[in-house]
Amino acid sequence: KQVEIVYSHAFFSGEKSLILRKNPNDFAALISGDLPAIPGKTVEIRFWVRSRKGTAPGLLYLDFFHQGYPKHFYRTFSFRAEEEWKEFSWSCSIPSDLAAYPALAEGMARLQFHLQKSPQAAVVCFDNLEYWMECNFLRVVPRKRRRFFFPAFPVRSLAPDSFIFPLHRMIFRGSS
Repeated sequence: KQVEIVYSHAFFSGEKSLILRKNPNDFAALISGDLPAIPGKTVEIRFWVRSRKGTAPGLLYLDFFHQGYPKHFYRTFSFRAEEEWKEFSWSCSIPSDLAAYPALAEGMARLQFHLQKSPQAAVVCFDNLEYWMECNFLRVVPRKRRRFFFPAFPVRSLAPDSFIFPLHRMIFRGSS
C-alpha cells in the first residue's frame, strides 16, 4: 500500500499515523479532498513528519486548480522528513484578485503532499495534520452541484473570529 493509516508505538500524538510510501527512483503523492479557502484570507498548514529510515525530501502544494479555469493560484513549500519527528508550518495569503486567478471563485483548495523522486525508497509518517483559516464565518456555495465533506466547526478557537479545520479528517476519509 502506498498510503495507509497505521497504529504505531512511534506515533507523535494519538494512536495512529498516516504513512506514505515511495519506491526507489519514483515519487509518491497524497492529495486531500476539497478544503475551504476564502479569497483575501490567510491559511496556515501545520504537520509533524518523520522518516522511518534516512531522509526523504518532500513538497507540499497548496493548490487551487479547478477544471475549466485558464489560470489557478498555487504555492509550494519544501520539507525534509528525517528520523526524528519535526514540525513544519507555513502560512499563505490567498489572493482576492479573481480576474488574475479565476479558479479562486470556487472557494476551495487542495493540499498535495509529495515525496520527491530519489534513488532511495521512503516510508514517511505524518501526524497532527492541520489546516487553519482565519474567518468570521464560513459559507461555501459551490458553482456546480456537488457534495463536499469537510468539518467546518470550531474545534479550538485561536481568536474570536478564527476556526480550525481538522485536515486529518479530510485525508483519512475513506482509508482503511
